[in-house]
Amino acid sequence: MPGREEPIQSYYPSARVRFILRFEDWGRVTTASAPVKPPHLRKGKSDVSTVQLQVVEQPDGSFQLVQPGGDPNSMGSPQEQRSSSDSKTWVVDGIIPLTADPKFNGIRTADTLSLEVAYRDFPFDPRAIRACAVEYFEGCITPEDYQRGINGEIRADATPAGGLPYHVVPDEYVDPYGRRRTNLRFSGWVDEWDDEWPSEDAPTVRFECVDNTFLLLNQDAPQKLVLDPALPIDKAIATYLANFPQMRGMSVTYLPRVTRDKVPVLKAVLLATKFQPKLGPSPSTGGSGKLKVWDYLTDVCRAIGHSVRVDGNSIIVQTPRSLYDNRLPARAEDPFSGRRLPGGRVLTRRLYLYGRNIWEMGSKRRFGTYQPKNVEVRCYQTDRKTTLVARFPETKEDRLAHPAPGDATEQKWSVFTVEGIGDQKTLKLVAQSYYETMGRNELSVRVQTSNLGSYGGGNLDPDALDLRPGDAVDVELMRDPSEEGISTTAGEVTRSLDQGAADYLRSLGFGAALADAYQAAVSGIGLQSTFRVKTLQHAWDGSGDSQLGLTLDLCNYVEVRVDKPSTDDTTSNDLADATNTQQPVDVIVEDSVAT
Repeated sequence: MPGREEPIQSYYPSARVRFILRFEDWGRVTTASAPVKPPHLRKGKSDVSTVQLQVVEQPDGSFQLVQPGGDPNSMGSPQEQRSSSDSKTWVVDGIIPLTADPKFNGIRTADTLSLEVAYRDFPFDPRAIRACAVEYFEGCITPEDYQRGINGEIRADATPAGGLPYHVVPDEYVDPYGRRRTNLRFSGWVDEWDDEWPSEDAPTVRFECVDNTFLLLNQDAPQKLVLDPALPIDKAIATYLANFPQMRGMSVTYLPRVTRDKVPVLKAVLLATKFQPKLGPSPSTGGSGKLKVWDYLTDVCRAIGHSVRVDGNSIIVQTPRSLYDNRLPARAEDPFSGRRLPGGRVLTRRLYLYGRNIWEMGSKRRFGTYQPKNVEVRCYQTDRKTTLVARFPETKEDRLAHPAPGDATEQKWSVFTVEGIGDQKTLKLVAQSYYETMGRNELSVRVQTSNLGSYGGGNLDPDALDLRPGDAVDVELMRDPSEEGISTTAGEVTRSLDQGAADYLRSLGFGAALADAYQAAVSGIGLQSTFRVKTLQHAWDGSGDSQLGLTLDLCNYVEVRVDKPSTDDTTSNDLADATNTQQPVDVIVEDSVAT
C-alpha cells in the first residue's frame, strides 16, 4: 500500500502462566537444614556461620547471589529454581488465564499481577502449598503459528515452551529485525490465593501476585545485621542480602554503569551518627520487629540521594536523575531502539497518535495535591552543633513562585530532615533527588490503546508491551485521519492556537476582552508532547476472543521545567559522556495477516 508508514494493525495476542509450586513439608526430616541462626540474631559479615550465599561479580559489573558451589552463569532468577532434592518443587506450565492484569507501578511501589484461571487448569488446594512463584508471559504470535496451533500442532523444540500448542505464546521469539526478545512480562510470587466455587458457573482460582520486592518486604531486618560502610553501595547491599537464602538468584546493579571508584561508599559520605558505624535500625524503633529489609535498604539509599527498586530479578540502585536523563542509553532490556518510517521520519521515542493508535485519551492537571514545590533538606551536625541546609532549585531564578491573590506571589517549599550527612555536596545531591523523585506530575495524560505496538510497530514488533515506568513517549495529534502517517506536532498545535484562540472564543459568544486575554495566555505556553510513563497496566481477557489492551498513565517530569544538574554533581557529569548509541530500525510494512 503506497504511503503506508506502519505494518497492518492486526494483532494475534496470546498469554500464558507458569506456576512453580512448593508443597508443604510440615517439618519432615527430609527438609533442607535451616540457617544456623535465626534472622534476629544475625550480625553480618563477621558472623560467617550465617552467610548462606556467595556474592559473585559479573562481567557487566553487577553482583549476583549464588549458592556456594553453584554456577553463577546458570543460576537464573528465583522463579527459575524449579526443582529440589526432596521432590517438593514442581512446575505447572501452559495455563491460559481467563483474565490477567499486570500493573507496573514505578520505582516506589512493587509491580502487581491479578490473575484468574479455570480451576480445572489448576486444581490444587492452597492449604497444601507452602509457596507459589509465578511467571507471566504475554506477546503476539505469527498468523501462521496461530493457524498451526488451532489445527492442534505442538511445539517440538527443547525450549521451556516445548510441548505447548503453537498458538500459545513462547518464552522468547525473534522479531523481524533479527533481535531475540522475551515475552516474559512479570515474575514474582503469589500473595493471595482464592478458590471460588459459584453455584452456576465453573469454579475459578484468583491470584494476587507481587514481584520480587515480595522477598524483601517479607523479611524482617535483623537488628544487628548492617551494611558494610567500607564497601561500594551495590556490593554492600549484595553482601547484606547474602545472609538470606531466599535471595538466591537475585542480583544487585548500580546504574548508570560507571567505574567502581565512582560508586558511592557509605563511609565516605555519612557522619558518625546513628547510621555510622552501625548503619542499622535503632533498637528504639523496634528493630527487627517492625523494620523490613526493604525499608532498611530504601532508608539508607535515600540518605545518600539514591533510589532502590526491583526490576525482575535485579535490585537496582541509582539516582533519580540517572533514571530519567535523556543522555543515557535506553534500558538494556528494552528492545526499542528507534524507528525510521518509510517516509523518512525518525522516531527516537515511542509515538502515540490520537486518531491513529490511541483508543481513548484524556488529560488532567492537579493544582493542589501535586503542585510542584521547591525542596529544602536539613541535616543537624552533632559535632559542630550546627545545621547544614541545601535547597533545590539552587538559584532564585529557577525556584517556583506561585501567584497569590492580587499581584503577590509566594514560594512553596517541602522541607525534609535527614541524618548522617557531613558535607554540603552530598546534601545538595539529596535535595536534588528529593525534588526529582517528587515527579512534577501535576500534569498527567491517560492513554488507552489496543495497539500493542507504538507507531511504526505491528504484530511482530509489539514494543508497547516492553514499556516500563520511566520510559519516555511522545503523544501527538493526527491532522487528518485520512492522511496516513501525517501528524500534528505540539509546535503546530501551538501555532494554530496562537492564530485562532481569540476568534474561536468570540464565535462562541464570549466577550472580546476575555478572548484577547486568553489569546495572550495561550500564546505564552508551550504545549508538551513528551511524557514519562508513570504507571502501566495490561488487561488480558482470554474468556472469549483473546483481547489485550493497554492503559498508560503519563506525567510530565522535571526536565520540562528545570533540568540543570548541580555544578558539582559528579553523577550528572558522568552522564555527559553517556549517549544513546542504538540505531533506529527501518520499519517493515509488509506484515501479513492470516487468511
